[in-house]
Amino acid sequence: PIGIHATDPRARFTRRTKVGKAASDTIYADVNASGVTASLKRVRPRDAAEMTALALEVRCASMVRHPYSVAAYEMYAWKGSCWVTNEDCGGRGR
Repeated sequence: PIGIHATDPRARFTRRTKVGKAASDTIYADVNASGVTASLKRVRPRDAAEMTALALEVRCASMVRHPYSVAAYEMYAWKGSCWVTNEDCGGRGR
């Protein structure tokens, strides 16, 4: 499973393009330093219990290997927000 980084993901992902927004999260597309296109989901958990549940969900998703599942790469906990990096699936608007 993946670990949770306590660093600012914006230092690693510097070319963010906002591609979506929902009630509690914002989705960005970016390319990391290795040239891998990733989707970044910024979530603002309401409390510690929600943060713990999100971390468990991301760890589980990182272990799933299936053609119909989106891969989870990393998670960052930074200044009250969680940033989850996932496999980018393209999608509308790009």
